[in-house]
Amino acid sequence: MKSPFPGVDPYLEQFWGDIHTSLMVYIRDQITDQLPSDLQARVEESVSVDLDESPRWIYPDVTVVELPEASTTAAVAVADAVIAEPTIIPLPNEKPTQRHLEIVDLNSGNRVVTAIQLLIPANKQEVAGRSAYRRKQREYIEAGVNLVEIDFIRTGSFIVAAPEGRIPWDMRTPYIICIRRSYRPEHGI
Repeated sequence: MKSPFPGVDPYLEQFWGDIHTSLMVYIRDQITDQLPSDLQARVEESVSVDLDESPRWIYPDVTVVELPEASTTAAVAVADAVIAEPTIIPLPNEKPTQRHLEIVDLNSGNRVVTAIQLLIPANKQEVAGRSAYRRKQREYIEAGVNLVEIDFIRTGSFIVAAPEGRIPWDMRTPYIICIRRSYRPEHGI
């Protein structure tokens, strides 16, 4: 059935994890061919961790994934080495991995020149999520990184870097894209 809503189907928000990841890859693939040879677009992952009651975003060095059909044997022998079965400790409120797109300058030690954020429901709906996202915005802006924010989430509070009060009434819609250029931080579009 065709969605009765213009734009993004709000019923898709329940599948946002898959949609978000797919859109990140599609966006990267579309802009890669248009970038100069010294720039590269990368889909990056980050995880929110709570340090001193203040959530921070980190880039994990390693990701461990448990597959449903994992073996239940106590140990596995591999090339004369024995690998012990891991101890599984349930952790409450484990934060999901989040993805974003970074465009890096290969000639300056992979310095991030542009970050593209496709917002997720937690950025707009949860107090801790909004706080962590606002911190991430500030860090990008203070580091002189161009920031592109794409908000296709209908629910939750306004969160993009442009002040909501500066957006003309006739331009306020459920979906918004905000581009904040590092060389003109006072002008968001």
